[in-house]
Amino acid sequence: MGVWESQSGTDQGNAPTWLLEGKGEALHITNMHGSQKLTDFQCATDGRECATKESGHSAKMSLWYNGSKLVILETRGSEVVKRRFGIVEAGENMDVEIIPIVPTGKTEIEHFRRAKAVSSNK
Repeated sequence: MGVWESQSGTDQGNAPTWLLEGKGEALHITNMHGSQKLTDFQCATDGRECATKESGHSAKMSLWYNGSKLVILETRGSEVVKRRFGIVEAGENMDVEIIPIVPTGKTEIEHFRRAKAVSSNK
């Protein structure tokens, strides 16, 4: 869980980020690219579909765990993409494997690092 920033060469102010939050039996997931919110949804991790919007288009998401990896299956129109989120290197890095199912395509891996927490002086 937490906020994860892309390790790609992208500008830090415009880098892709994932926010993963536990909400009881569900996860609240937000995907941002800079200040643009691409996805924001909450769904249980039991594999049932949840309706949402992905970049302004209707989509269905299914979430489940495969071992230690979180799997998200996204269906948007006729496109289906599987993403597998896996934590590496003592919990400070996360790899997201992007697997195009329909249409088939080349699997890609994006690398993220845990965002540094900002301390608040209360």
